[in-house]
Amino acid sequence: MAGTTFRIETQAGSRIIDLSRGLEMLQEGMARMRAPVPAPNMFELPVAPITAPTAEALAPPRRSAATLAQSAPDELMKYINAVKTLKQQKRPGSSVSIYDEFVAIHLGVVGLARSQSALNKAFNLTGVSGLATGPQAGRDGAHGGPAFLPWHRQYLADFEAALQTVDPTVRLSYWDWNDRTGTRALLTDALMGGDGNWDAASGASPVDRGHFTVADFPVAPELHYFTVDRNNPFLGADNYGTSLQRNILPRNLVGFDENQLAGSSDIARLTAKTVYGEDNVNPAISTTGFRQELEGGFRLHGWGHTWVGGSMLTMASPNDPMFFLHHANIDRLWAEWQLARRQEWETANPGGTYDYALHYYQNPAQTDPIPGHEVDHLMWPWDGGASSPATYTPGATFPTSGHPHPDLAGITLTAQQARNLYDFLFGPFAWPISFDPLPIIREVHVRDVLDPYGAGAYYDTIAPVS
Repeated sequence: MAGTTFRIETQAGSRIIDLSRGLEMLQEGMARMRAPVPAPNMFELPVAPITAPTAEALAPPRRSAATLAQSAPDELMKYINAVKTLKQQKRPGSSVSIYDEFVAIHLGVVGLARSQSALNKAFNLTGVSGLATGPQAGRDGAHGGPAFLPWHRQYLADFEAALQTVDPTVRLSYWDWNDRTGTRALLTDALMGGDGNWDAASGASPVDRGHFTVADFPVAPELHYFTVDRNNPFLGADNYGTSLQRNILPRNLVGFDENQLAGSSDIARLTAKTVYGEDNVNPAISTTGFRQELEGGFRLHGWGHTWVGGSMLTMASPNDPMFFLHHANIDRLWAEWQLARRQEWETANPGGTYDYALHYYQNPAQTDPIPGHEVDHLMWPWDGGASSPATYTPGATFPTSGHPHPDLAGITLTAQQARNLYDFLFGPFAWPISFDPLPIIREVHVRDVLDPYGAGAYYDTIAPVS
């Protein structure tokens, strides 16, 4: 990783150190509340049945937000109003909104990677409390691995179910990046809002018009940390505060350029993939699979976050309601790809029974199993409480000395450097300590959400099973 060798000034003088290995390991997967309103308990929602429902049972499908913006904006307003209601509602006994708990869950699954074993591998840092524990500790459960798509599919299903406690007619819609005209109609003050108001002096770009201003949609500051410089941990983390941030490409200008989004050639490159990927038995496909291309390929998942910018560039990206439309499109592309592979298989195997699990990441020998990512693994937070993510406590710190990592051995950090290092590693990547612990949620395995129909991943571009 370029840019991670630098000079650090300590009480004993200056020294050149290189923390690239540790940063690479800990950056895997990257690429205020209002008065309480009674709400149903989202954590008691049933697990979706794994079946192939009829067209009637699936109706209506998830539709294109870009199309709705032009032809049926009232349907999008149902989503916007439900989102804003979840921002005000709190489940019984909770001190934070239902919407903010979803944001915290996204931080929490990243915070699983902040375990003592992970810190030992990366920095050999010791003397910090609140680390991740349980069978999934040591690895981001939702990013940089095969469960990226299954995890987010279940996450979307739970979020949609929460929206439907507000308005049963609401369905998630998806942001079709390739619909340029529709994207421009979608990102208006009347609907999902446009660019933020960039301030050259502070670098902030708060959304100050539309439905998601700080007055109508305040962000919980505990969920709004970002690293000052991802390559220099001693600069720590900063906080965007209570205003949703957007700085849409091209940066720091009035307006945006939707033509920088993924086009048909990018989608064709993705759908041409014939395997899901990460097959430890055949390492040759480990960098050419569908999952890797969709998560990290040019102008796809990561690029959508980058294009919107601001809050969407942090691991608390669900602070922006565009996150759910963005990830619904990612899930749609996966569902279409899955069904195309199924059709190919059934054509070659007439009368056979298709098993989605056999076309997921294959690791039959469980060689170096990835916690939370194998087909029979439970996914956090749907693991019955078996694992707990790391928590972030503002003001906490690492010891200033005694670290055995070769690049830190013998160095005595200043108090500010030790605190900044802690903030860098935990502030933007862990469950806020001020939030209530997440209740135990029913169990969901990776294999439970591989069938797109059974997991509720039904879109208007997909025909129901006959």
